[in-house]
Amino acid sequence: LIYVIETQKVLDLKVNLMASYVIIPQTGFYDETQNILLLDLGHFRISSKCKKNLPQLSVGSSTIEDIRSRAYDSFDVQLSSLQFLYSQPDGDWKSARKQKRSPLHILEPVDLKVVFSRAMVVKDSFMPKFKMFGELPLLSLRISDNKLRSVLELVDSIPLPESKPAARSTASSANTKSRQSFTPQLAGRKHLSLVDQRSSVIFESCETISISSLGSQEDLFYDAPSSPIGDKAFFPDNPLPLRYADLGKRANLVKEDPPKNMSNFHMKFEINELSVQLCRLTGAQEVIVLQLDIEGLGTELRLFTFNMTSNIFLREICLKCPEYMDSEDKQVQLITTLDNTEVDLLTLEYIKADKNGPEFKSQHNNTEQLIKVMFSSLDVHLHTEALLNTMNFLSNLLPQFTKKEAGPEELPTIPEEEEEEEKKGEMAVTKKKPSKSSKFADVVNLRVKADLRCLKVFIRGQKARISEISVEGLVTDVLMRKKDLEILANLKSIVILDCNKDALYKKAVSIADKQVFAFRMVNYTGATEGDAYLDMSKVDTSVALEVGCIQVIFLNKFVSSVLVFINNFQKAKDALTEVTVQAAEKAASGVKELAERSTRIALDVHLNAPVIFLPQSSSSSNVIVADLGFLSVKNRFIKQPFKSNTAIPPVVDKMTVKLTDLKMYRINYVNGKFEGETQLLKPVSLDLEIQRNLSANWYHSIPDIEITAHLKPMSLILCQDDMIVVLRALSENLSEKTDAVQPPAVLPTADHSSDSVSNRESQGSGTTGPASTGNTVVIAAVVETQKHTKLKTTLKLDFKFDSMTVVLHSPNENA
Repeated sequence: LIYVIETQKVLDLKVNLMASYVIIPQTGFYDETQNILLLDLGHFRISSKCKKNLPQLSVGSSTIEDIRSRAYDSFDVQLSSLQFLYSQPDGDWKSARKQKRSPLHILEPVDLKVVFSRAMVVKDSFMPKFKMFGELPLLSLRISDNKLRSVLELVDSIPLPESKPAARSTASSANTKSRQSFTPQLAGRKHLSLVDQRSSVIFESCETISISSLGSQEDLFYDAPSSPIGDKAFFPDNPLPLRYADLGKRANLVKEDPPKNMSNFHMKFEINELSVQLCRLTGAQEVIVLQLDIEGLGTELRLFTFNMTSNIFLREICLKCPEYMDSEDKQVQLITTLDNTEVDLLTLEYIKADKNGPEFKSQHNNTEQLIKVMFSSLDVHLHTEALLNTMNFLSNLLPQFTKKEAGPEELPTIPEEEEEEEKKGEMAVTKKKPSKSSKFADVVNLRVKADLRCLKVFIRGQKARISEISVEGLVTDVLMRKKDLEILANLKSIVILDCNKDALYKKAVSIADKQVFAFRMVNYTGATEGDAYLDMSKVDTSVALEVGCIQVIFLNKFVSSVLVFINNFQKAKDALTEVTVQAAEKAASGVKELAERSTRIALDVHLNAPVIFLPQSSSSSNVIVADLGFLSVKNRFIKQPFKSNTAIPPVVDKMTVKLTDLKMYRINYVNGKFEGETQLLKPVSLDLEIQRNLSANWYHSIPDIEITAHLKPMSLILCQDDMIVVLRALSENLSEKTDAVQPPAVLPTADHSSDSVSNRESQGSGTTGPASTGNTVVIAAVVETQKHTKLKTTLKLDFKFDSMTVVLHSPNENA
């Protein structure tokens, strides 16, 4: 390698292109009275990197990394002062081109540096054939609402050339010519005698063999083998020379080297700082409304023979609203990372591997495409005034263009012959598709792994903070195979805090177990098709869910403060309501389609039901607790006995639901802890069995849904103090509201004049009241005969309640 570096020829390249610029005038014609867009292409330079001052390489002192880094021809590419400006007729854009920042700039001058390298040696798997490293120190965009509208109007004013529709005859003739060009033609051949044919075959076979296909010159000559190979004769009966006859057999005996995963291309590009400012034009001054600052945005790409790796990273991000200040007299930051310097905020890795590669199973675990997304830590501040101002500014930012009326476009017509040929081709393709072997049965076509480490959302009103929401440890994993689709999801923690300084109960929502939930769903492709439908152990989808115990402290004062914050965004709430209604309609249609197709979904659900704490008031230590116990859901599929010649029997889904340890008690909240449990409702259990008829569209001997419920004995133990706390909690807690005053709703004023007119008309007419006589009222009714149809049972409910015991005692007595 050192010899190649020292003897390699050096290319000294120097290219210097001075800055050129493009002017885009309004209406497409340049005039000094028109607004213009100016794109300055910048100063472009290319030069070879000099290696004269580099130290001498030696085998003993230089490392292999230093030697490989020198085995490249490198070139420096620089682009400086790339900029984009918008100027009105009175603007001096010529002098603004020479400045770093001016009111005319939309894109401030950009300096780009790229180093391009070409390898001297292409047979080293550790050395990429081409390398490219780029850096952009600063990318700054600044535009106001008025300037953005003017730019869009300028672009819209440029006339576009009208395209004439192609003639139909020309297209059809071109298609016939293309068909004729691909049609093979048979040409007549001169008849040769037997001797001429034999000589021509010998000549052509000898001429068509090339030295490259036979190997090197050393491979052409061998000593005669000591014994014949195989059962065939040693001297084969063919017209080829002896040195060619045994070459194919010897080539089969030589083992080829396994293919290497060579590195073809390596690219790394980074933007050190990105700034985007959206301004509002107030008089002659631009006031910043939104400012987005990003630090460390880059990508890295590696191309190999059998795989590709791409990485995208984002180090820090901050979205500011400079017009507003928080309680600490700092600019309001809607999105921030709190100086996340150790770990990148967002990293995205994409790996694509060839399943025919040598390391597909060992290194890539039979995965063709892998996407990894890691989200470290992000804070979102929902400030009421800043959000409303931002939404109003963005909604009024883009102009409302009027749609131009255009004539009906002539769609290209496809001749019927071509359509028939395409259909025949598609049918032939579908028929010729063979059933693939199970060589790649365990191959994962796509895998997506996402990890959200920490996300905090701060809800802030006009005066103070309302709530803080923290989500930690959300991990999802999606695997797509040919035979199934698997989805895994886990959430470690979720906490909702009440940020009121005088709040007694700080944690509105918290988790008492190790994790919030663990979810797993597997969707099997074609699991119940054909004869597999008769196997009740086969299902289309299996769902497993485990939910930890969630503690919820319900305070109407805290809930109303959150609702007041949400009500400020009425438009967004209406849009969300509309989306929710559409999603509910799609879900209902999906459930209907699910019932028609008789899809089998196996459920295995285990829930530690939430524990709900209901304080007497926001300042009281008396708390009523409802522990909803433990909930489990399982189901199985069975075949219903059916006397008929049909091949498919009716299938029933039997679901078992068990609710155990449901209880209620009263406790006190002292020094941040719950103490002194007094039982009000002893643990009670409920058993449910739900039977769903999956063949309800044609089998009506059993109900569509049959529910059997069994409530075990229930016992209530109450004293006078318990009743007082329960009643006060329902009255005081539910009546508390936040201190924030909502604007009163404007009620529509009633039009009393119309009511009075209608009353006078009704009183004046003789159709109503006892005084009206002489009027005849005719009533006609149409009665249809009832058709005799077979009754169908849709729902059947069977509820069994063992017993209920209520014990009332005084506070001094023991229950």
